[in-house]
Amino acid sequence: MSYSINSAVNMMLSLILRHRDNLLFAMSFCLGGGGAWFVSRTPIRSLLMNMPDERSSHSVPVPRGGGLGIFLAVILAGLALKVPAHFLFPALFVSLVSFYNDFFQLSVRARLIIQFVAAIAMLFPSLTYMMPPNSTVSAI
Repeated sequence: MSYSINSAVNMMLSLILRHRDNLLFAMSFCLGGGGAWFVSRTPIRSLLMNMPDERSSHSVPVPRGGGLGIFLAVILAGLALKVPAHFLFPALFVSLVSFYNDFFQLSVRARLIIQFVAAIAMLFPSLTYMMPPNSTVSAI
């Protein structure tokens, strides 16, 4: 009995590993779309409605916060693909700040500074590799 269970588990694992990219794409797609759908159907959506004003490009209220599903998809894909933390964390930080901005309006300057700092944090580990081999600047 245990031999057939082990055989079935091994066959299932080889099938998953063989189609890993397709499964990752499908799960990311479902998380992204499902998260947007979930946010649009929950009671919290009344807090996340973007009312049109003189600067808006829309004339009817539109929902905000649909990036939550995309945020979950990025986490899943990043972990599955073993994306380095110095790439993943700044992107996740910007996503969290954007979600916070859906509830509480941040100034354009604050969002720009946050995005600039995240971009620098993403690039910083790469800067030591871009230095010439005989450079006097030491790596941190």
